[in-house]
Parts: sequence; C-alpha cells; structure tokens
Amino acid sequence: MDAGVLSVDLQGASIHRVGGRLRVQGPDGVVRVEVPAFKVRSIWLFGSVEVTNPVLRLALSEGPVLHFLTRTGKYRGCVGPEPGHRGALRMCQYRRLRRPSSRLTMAREVVAAKLRTLLTRVRSWSRNRQGGMVGTIQYLVAAADQLVEQTTIDGLMGVEGAASREYFQAYGRLFTFDWGFSGRNRRPPRDPVNALLSLGYTLLYSEMVAAVQLSCLDPYLGALHQVQDGRCSLALDVMEPFRWVVDELVVSKMNLATFTAGDFRQEADGAVFLQPEVLPRVIAAFGERMVAPLFAGDPKGPTVRAAMRQVVKTLRGVFLHQDRDIADAFRLFA
Repeated sequence: MDAGVLSVDLQGASIHRVGGRLRVQGPDGVVRVEVPAFKVRSIWLFGSVEVTNPVLRLALSEGPVLHFLTRTGKYRGCVGPEPGHRGALRMCQYRRLRRPSSRLTMAREVVAAKLRTLLTRVRSWSRNRQGGMVGTIQYLVAAADQLVEQTTIDGLMGVEGAASREYFQAYGRLFTFDWGFSGRNRRPPRDPVNALLSLGYTLLYSEMVAAVQLSCLDPYLGALHQVQDGRCSLALDVMEPFRWVVDELVVSKMNLATFTAGDFRQEADGAVFLQPEVLPRVIAAFGERMVAPLFAGDPKGPTVRAAMRQVVKTLRGVFLHQDRDIADAFRLFA
C-alpha cells in the first residue's frame, strides 16, 4: 500500500474487516495484506475481487472509497460515504447548468484552464530542451485566443481536440526510448505509452469522481462533456486541467526504465495492455504523485489530491451562489 491507496488485482481475492484493520485474503484463504483501516483512503479493485459486507458498511459510513475497475483498468464505479443529502445544492447545480449560456461559460472556462496548463507544460519542456517547441507554443496561444469566439460546446470541443493533438506531438519528443508513440489513441490503446496514459487517466477519473461525490454535487451533470448514462461528466470536466499530471508521470517513469517492453502485451487486434502483475507498480507511482505537490516549483503548495478537492469545493460554492463567477473555480490554473 502506498500513499493511502490499497490496490487489489489478485483474481478471487477477498477483502475483510477485522476489528480496526483491513485484510486481503487470496482465493486460498492465505492473508496477503493487512493494514490499519484508518490509513486507507482509497481501495482500487481490479476484476474479480470480493468485498465483504463489513467493508462495504465501512466504506459507506466513513470510507475508504472503493473503486471498481475491470482487470484491464476500465472504470466501473465507486462506493463511498455520503456526507449528507444536499438537495438544495444540487438544485442550484441543475439551475445553473440548464441555462445554455451558463453551461457554455463553464465549458469555456474548463477548456481555457486546460489550455493554460498545456501551454505552461510545453513552455517548461521547451526551456529544458533549449527551445525547439516554439511552433507548439504558438499554436496553443492561438487556440486559447479562439475560445472567446466559440458559441457552441461543439466549437469548444473542436478547439480543445486540435490543441491536444498538437500538444501530444510535442509530448512524444520527450521520451528517451522509442515506444512507438505517434499521438494519442485509445479504445484500445495501440502502444505502451497510450496504455499507461489510459490507465493513468482512469485512476485520475476515479479520484475526481470521489472528490465530486464527497462534495455532494451530482457527478453526472457537467458542462463540457455531454450527459451520458454511466458517465460522470462533471468529474471529466474538472479533471481536464489535471491530465498533464498523468502525462508527465508517464514520461518520467518510462524514461527511468521503470517499465520495460516485457511489462506489456499486445492482443491479436493490435491493442496493447499492461501485464496484470505490473498494475501494483502503476498504482504505487500514481498514489505517490497524488500526495506530492501539484507544482514542483511550489513545494508548500497543495498536493495533487488536495488541489483537485479544492477546485471541486470552489465549484460547489459557485453553484450555491449564482452571482459568483464560474472562473473562480479554476483560479488555480490562472
């Protein structure tokens, strides 16, 4: 277990509550892990892992949050404490987001915050490489300027998509080794870099879903991402400016040879996935990053996890007070 995160990917394993401790038993009944419950903030369950009723009751009353994923890392949902039903808060959220103008404004702020973070990261990469990314920087600056001209969600999505493609072209030049990365691809990922990015984004999404649910907001109603059954659109909206955290974590670990070609498998259809035994290493690296400062140049600043919850908390205040500017929620990325 690292940074308050317990991950279980052993198929047929079960999780039990024994007094004030959480115990993971293998399908053979042998205890694999036992830790104090108060030290665990999140439990990530991959594939066929059984959770006993006492653990479920603990999760519902005080945590940890249980995140359910497929064996290959596709997010299924979570169970966590309900801090109190806030019907009035959700009515404020619905009222604000049902107005097309308000929804468009929030979507624009989400994309603007994301583009600011991408621009900051690319400028940092360019300085470390003695330039060489001027074209990408200019493109991102121009894309940010285009946002004010967009009058539809689709228009904003188009600007964001084009900017992300340009960003990933620059991103691919950061790798020391050739992993066959030529841009972002998913469903399924076609190379090891995209396999790690997809899993990393899934873990980031699970963190944001938990943050939104703990705030009592409706995680399914967002602005930039359309409402879709089973998808937490608000969590996807708010995680957009944080995606670079996963991007840089993947570069760092792959350039340090934390992962090798043998850690991945390729399916007959060309899809590339992590070997199951590699998941704990990914979880550990992600968990450590969540409790590290969001910005390396600000060691006393909020951790990634704290920053995510800070943005959600501010957004909640924006929904409660209709006269507040939606941009307040994303000041962290100004």
